[in-house]
Amino acid sequence: MAQDAPQPATTVSGKKLLIMRGDGANPEQFGEPVGLTTKGLKFSAATTKTSVPDAANPNDNPMWVQNEVKELSAQVTGDGICAVESFALWQADMFAGVARNYRVKLDNDQLGYFYAPYILTTWELTGTFGDKVKLKVTLDNDGPVQYAANL
Repeated sequence: MAQDAPQPATTVSGKKLLIMRGDGANPEQFGEPVGLTTKGLKFSAATTKTSVPDAANPNDNPMWVQNEVKELSAQVTGDGICAVESFALWQADMFAGVARNYRVKLDNDQLGYFYAPYILTTWELTGTFGDKVKLKVTLDNDGPVQYAANL
């Protein structure tokens, strides 16, 4: 009996994960700051735990833990080189201490993007003799994160 040909999964190249910063204009334009070579988007759920006893044998059986989600959060991370072209953007966002609109996109025709206001909570520069200055950034959501499908 003949087997069906393997169907490899459709994947997206790592360089197609885009962190796009809004310019605050009306209409707002989004562009990717220069220099980030590793990027990430992490969603988390904080829960409350309640120990619930067994109704039939509360003294003989262990309790089960039940969780309820109390809050959701998202964090965008990036690191790479400190590009002179993007230095002023990161500096302005860090010292402003206010949220800015960002989009995180998997650049593929079948996929959309996540969007929300984010606050730059970490801006780290490191340098090693004989190498380029490195950059690390962390952005934390400031309100709900939404998803816009690519229609």
